[in-house]
Amino acid sequence: MQRALHAVVDGYGAWLGRDRVVEHYNHLVSGTEFPDRAYPSVEELVTQPRRSEDDQRDFWREYLQGAPERVSPADRAHHVVARPHRHDVVLPPSVRVGLGATVGNRVWTYPLIAAGAAYSARVSEERSAVIGLPVVARDTVVDRAVTVNMMNVVPLRVGLEDDDDLAALTRRVVESARATRPYHQTPTETIFEAVPSAWRAGRLHGPTINVMPYDDDPVVPGVTVTTQALQRGPVYDLLLTIHPLADGSLAIECEAHPEIYTAEQTRWHAERFATFVARLASHATLPRH
Repeated sequence: MQRALHAVVDGYGAWLGRDRVVEHYNHLVSGTEFPDRAYPSVEELVTQPRRSEDDQRDFWREYLQGAPERVSPADRAHHVVARPHRHDVVLPPSVRVGLGATVGNRVWTYPLIAAGAAYSARVSEERSAVIGLPVVARDTVVDRAVTVNMMNVVPLRVGLEDDDDLAALTRRVVESARATRPYHQTPTETIFEAVPSAWRAGRLHGPTINVMPYDDDPVVPGVTVTTQALQRGPVYDLLLTIHPLADGSLAIECEAHPEIYTAEQTRWHAERFATFVARLASHATLPRH
């Protein structure tokens, strides 16, 4: 049931469904026979063998051991809400280019996650961050073939050094994310069981950094198609959603829990985070304040 409840929104699942629609259309237009394709069922997805709960608990207990008590700009936690405060900011294309040049591979997503971790640590007045990282959690052949949409949010722990620049921090984020990957399927309540201090605090992580690198519309011969990313979900702290726009710029959508942050604080965090990212994209060292 827990895994089935993770059926929310994820770009990979949307791509599977979109690809199948395009395949249907092309065979219909060309008049060729449409091949059958057997997709695994949701039941197979849920019942397939997974790592033992003990193994999962052991990993998260060790991974989060010694994590800072304060992981958020807010000093308290509340139950999730569906209608948060929101403030949007747009970063120019030059920032996306600068982020892509961080480690020389044109990938701008991980540098953004690193910037989010650094921002969270700085505004929380800590030397390390524990942010929420949305993950696709498709680790098996069955996971990758089921056309249901699903995702999970797991804690990502990142330490900061005094002389860090964005490239060094990005490499550390990649290493940390790589370590957690075999455990992306772990249900939230299992991690809470492994980390009693997080249970008492009411949270596993601080702000969630949701990077959505989906800027390509499907190509169907003779048809113009425009898609819109869906990223709405429950918020219990700050949710920073970043996605590309057609002109190469980056949209930042900052959503905040209305019982923790005022509308003015939401705007302040959105604009300060945008300034922070723009500065790091120019390959400056991490700001201390």
